[in-house]
Amino acid sequence: MNATYDHLVAIVIVGIIFISTVVALPAMSFSNMQTVDEQQLRNTALNVFDSMLLSVGSPSNWGSTDPTLWDQNKVNQFGLASSGALSKYVLDPDKVQRLDPTNPAVMEYERVRTLLQLQDYGFRLSLFRPFSVNWTLSLTQSAVTFSVKVTRTEDGTPIPNADVRVTTMITASKLSQTNTSDLIYKAFDPKTYSTDARGKCQDIIETNLAGYSLQYAVAIIKVTVAGMSTTVVAQNDNPITKFIKINTFGDIVTLSFRNELSENETKSERRVIEIDAYDFENLYKIFDGTAMSPPELKVVQGQGYEYWSMKFQNLRALNPTVLLFVMQLTLKGQGRCLVLIAGPFSFGGSEEIFGFGPEPGPEKVIAIMTRLVVIADMTYVAKIAFWRE
Repeated sequence: MNATYDHLVAIVIVGIIFISTVVALPAMSFSNMQTVDEQQLRNTALNVFDSMLLSVGSPSNWGSTDPTLWDQNKVNQFGLASSGALSKYVLDPDKVQRLDPTNPAVMEYERVRTLLQLQDYGFRLSLFRPFSVNWTLSLTQSAVTFSVKVTRTEDGTPIPNADVRVTTMITASKLSQTNTSDLIYKAFDPKTYSTDARGKCQDIIETNLAGYSLQYAVAIIKVTVAGMSTTVVAQNDNPITKFIKINTFGDIVTLSFRNELSENETKSERRVIEIDAYDFENLYKIFDGTAMSPPELKVVQGQGYEYWSMKFQNLRALNPTVLLFVMQLTLKGQGRCLVLIAGPFSFGGSEEIFGFGPEPGPEKVIAIMTRLVVIADMTYVAKIAFWRE
């Protein structure tokens, strides 16, 4: 009796263990499969990210194509790396510009997905500074006031002793303006500052232009922390600049005018007075519009803009950090004035300064990866958010 009972108990126990094992196996298998799938997706994201940042693409100079000859379908392989770089993660500024939707020769998001074979995935590529730089810049009739605050991106902690080099340019008009010669442009020698314990530095630059009133100002601010440098282009409130954009295509420079600009003009009397190139240390005049007739304005049909274009020998080799256009416009409520346009990148912000691809919902993202990259000798943090569609 006892032996039979023990035998029955043993059978029941073995049965329970067997049933538990059978029921548990699918759950364990699903969990393992989910982990493996997520790891595979992260590996895919890593491979895509490295391909973007390390490959030069094909053709290797696809970002430098003349905008009048541009065809994104002629790009056979996507990659943002500079073909002449001697180290990794150095990006070609012309290729990065091709991702800007306001560019007259843009590489579209869906075309990039196709080239990267990402039909089942979505991504957003972003650029950030390695540290945050907030600035203010304002004008009085005769002076430019600016302030800079440098902080850690992670937690907003102030960064003292950051090296801040500021190069300031202004335009001004004579108080009794009667002709074009009453408009002037002036660049000031750079000044170097150091941030205090609050991560701040500031100054007032007196222009000493008796009889003139300031109109526009731009300050190119180079900030260096622990050997890493970035550049901010600060300018006073100027709504006209949102209608005008600079792009480069190898040795070709274009100045694009959105159609909305004409709504702010009393007449279309646009003239390029001067173009300067900034290379982290100095400004070089590469075009003097007062000494020659400006190039003919080319019209691009159906794109909502028209653009001025010119080729500069060895511009790509110079690889300027910033191009500065001095333009003469005739604006409603202001009359003739000189406007300062800086580019090719709109790097005035302190947070995300460039983004390519849609904003994903937080529930969709399965991988986020970052890398330090260099663009035109400036250091940035490149980030990719990756998800399954």
